[in-house]
Amino acid sequence: MKPLMILDNHFRQRDELFSADTYAALSELVDIHGGVDQPMPRSDIMAHLPDAAFYVSARPELSVQDIAQAPNLKATIEVAGAFRDGLEYTACLDRGIEVLSCSPGFRNAVAEMALAMMLGAGRGLVAEHEAFRTGSERWLDDRTDTDFTLYNQTIGFIGFGQIARETHRLLAPFSPRTMAYDPFVTDAGPDVDCGFGHACARLQSGGGRGRPIRRNPWIAVGRTYRGHAARDIGCGHQPRVVR
Repeated sequence: MKPLMILDNHFRQRDELFSADTYAALSELVDIHGGVDQPMPRSDIMAHLPDAAFYVSARPELSVQDIAQAPNLKATIEVAGAFRDGLEYTACLDRGIEVLSCSPGFRNAVAEMALAMMLGAGRGLVAEHEAFRTGSERWLDDRTDTDFTLYNQTIGFIGFGQIARETHRLLAPFSPRTMAYDPFVTDAGPDVDCGFGHACARLQSGGGRGRPIRRNPWIAVGRTYRGHAARDIGCGHQPRVVR
């Protein structure tokens, strides 16, 4: 008997996540309940959870009580690309339930988009495109007040997971000075200044190799944090990061 997998993929389209061949191969390994491009009723999820070995969802929600009713659950996998509230991570880990993310599958496409957005913003491509549409473009007039090159810039990452690491790899030809803050990462490689608490303090104060957040040319938000990690970044600095 094949293990049961609950697939609640909405808002993602199933074809966005699986090719036809991949879905067919997956069906050979597990019995898939769901996999339709509409929200699965919570009652349906709960009815099948006691027998499920895998729970795949764009927005997985499991309370301590839900986990207690899922003796066969081996892994929960989110397919939205971000961990959200609603999943009791500690209870999952205590039970030995793997908490997994689809971000490795999306990292190349998202990192490519991140680099494109950096180049577009740094050279004012969007602003000048919109100006061209209204006849107010500035021919042969560099935007020296806002535009700059990516070469040799200091780039700070808030969160240094799969997507941020791939973005960092794509940025290598620009020879950036890279800093990162991620409370779950202690070693980001020899060319990245990263450590729990300390890197964040350097980002804020301007110590180490980087500049303060308020003057740093680029802050790439690779992950959002809650609880103690968010407090380490500091509420006073997060608005500046976003802008």
